[in-house]
Amino acid sequence: MTKDNRLLKLGSSILLFLFLIIIKGYLFYTLNIDLSSLSANINSILDIIYVGTSILITVIFYLTMSKSTNLNSYIKTFGRGIGAVSAYFILNELAALPLLLVGVNVASMPLVLKSIYLISYEIVMITIIYFILKDNIDKAIVDIKQNHKQYFSKYFKYWILALMIMAGSNILINVINGGQIAGNEEAIRGVFSQTPVYMFISAVFIAPITEEFIFRQGLRNIFRNDKVFIIISGLVFGGLHVVSSISSWTDLLYLIPYCTPGFIFAYILVKTNNVFVSTGLHFLHNGIMMSLQILLLLLGQLA
Repeated sequence: MTKDNRLLKLGSSILLFLFLIIIKGYLFYTLNIDLSSLSANINSILDIIYVGTSILITVIFYLTMSKSTNLNSYIKTFGRGIGAVSAYFILNELAALPLLLVGVNVASMPLVLKSIYLISYEIVMITIIYFILKDNIDKAIVDIKQNHKQYFSKYFKYWILALMIMAGSNILINVINGGQIAGNEEAIRGVFSQTPVYMFISAVFIAPITEEFIFRQGLRNIFRNDKVFIIISGLVFGGLHVVSSISSWTDLLYLIPYCTPGFIFAYILVKTNNVFVSTGLHFLHNGIMMSLQILLLLLGQLA
């Protein structure tokens, strides 16, 4: 290994570590975790856990880079991954900024206008992320046109497996915690009851694209080791659906149903190298879940 290569790997690893530290605030904001409301002891524990996890991820990344045969290409791919993930967290935090700049009170906006604005903002966010990951996505588009039948016939059964694990674990968790639903599910139902059209469009059409671009393709660009990528992708994807609504230890059990599709979709990306296979199955998954929400809403109105 040349001195330049060692410096490049070390510099990239340090960049990843600094990136993880910088996005801590954005991450906790996205998770609706108010650090100022927590005690000093809890804040210290969270800091230790977060920094320790960041160090572990950085070490894994460095070791993965050591096995890379085309370092320059890997660095470019890594940069696109970092850029996409950064854009996602930053843009989520800045969602209300355009309205504030023109003097619009977000809290007093009619729900219809707020829904239209949020959908428009999310489309802009997808567009920005697309241009960051353009090389990966354009190749995936060409490939999916040619091989979509083969991909979906082969990997549809993996989604069925994920669905069965989710359903079984949800039933068991429901029994353990006395019939309470997951905090994320409760939040979705609350939003859905107020703005069903927005929630359906966002969850079924926008979320699968955004989440697969970020938690699959973006993270894949950063972590090239298959097993490391699958584990991190699944845990991050599931964790973001759970952490913001933890009120007791039993809520942590929901990591099982939420991480499972993350692991499966990441595995599918590893096998196909095409983000649109997992995106298509994600569309299907969220479409079924939202259809069930509509059914529950209608049944509630008829009762």
